Amino acid sequence: MLTSNESTRSNWRSLKQNGYSIQFPKDWSVDDSGVQNSEFILSSPESNGAIIRMEVGNSDDKITLDTYGETFVSGYLKKNYNDVRILKDEIKNQNGYKFKRLISSLKTENNMEYIFWSDIIVYNKKLYVFLSISEFSQFKNHQPTVEKVLSSFAFN
Repeated sequence: MLTSNESTRSNWRSLKQNGYSIQFPKDWSVDDSGVQNSEFILSSPESNGAIIRMEVGNSDDKITLDTYGETFVSGYLKKNYNDVRILKDEIKNQNGYKFKRLISSLKTENNMEYIFWSDIIVYNKKLYVFLSISEFSQFKNHQPTVEKVLSSFAFN
């Protein structure tokens, strides 16, 4: 169960669960029912707004940031979407851990173009995957807030 606490930012809330915390805008909704195998889904209130989904799974010693990133792009994105292009693929450090950031553009069968943002963390034999998708035309509007939310993630 997620608990909400006021954060230092007056328009933001903080969620704390299972050894981690994340902050998000106060007007966003939280679904922690486990839908789509998620730990939680954060949604902005606007139609066509930002959505951030987090999944947690067990990892083994063979899973690394690079191998999971390659599997995710070739095994999932390229099999399910058209014209997948990698816009950013980098390893970053944040709050004491490393993570892989993959940002891709893709097209659906009906030729809609989206930006698919994923941050991947392997930590204490667990795999944490954040997924965010935005319509291509809306990405620049959502990017600053999505980045603030994702950069607030920390292990407790």
